[in-house]
Amino acid sequence: PVIALNVDKVDVEFFRVKPDSMPNFLAQWDGASSLSSYSSEELLPMAELVHSGRFDLKPARNTRETLLLPIAGIKPLQQPGVYLAVMRASGTYSYSQPATLFTLSDIGLSIHRYSNRLDVFTQALEGGKALSLSLIHI
Repeated sequence: PVIALNVDKVDVEFFRVKPDSMPNFLAQWDGASSLSSYSSEELLPMAELVHSGRFDLKPARNTRETLLLPIAGIKPLQQPGVYLAVMRASGTYSYSQPATLFTLSDIGLSIHRYSNRLDVFTQALEGGKALSLSLIHI
């Protein structure tokens, strides 16, 4: 989701984190909501730019809105993986850009917590069938 306030259009670059770089990337990503020029020099070599695009947001004026970008039809964004989306209001440049991590997966997780253990179940989101041999790191 994108939170917009008086921003009509946003330019977004989508990076797919390289699978072999995933542990280092996630260790260096501090969960911030922006990507600085300095951080980009460290993080972006561990990812591949897969799509750039401009999206019309058209939010109500003077109202903060949470909007979803229409990415379902973008072929490079249909491969499962971890993605970094770096955004900026169209026509603007800054030292730091809003950014977010998101994942695309067909694996649904159900976690049940008990006093002395966790039970974790995996299933395919499409069809709902249980997935065996899933390896999950917590």
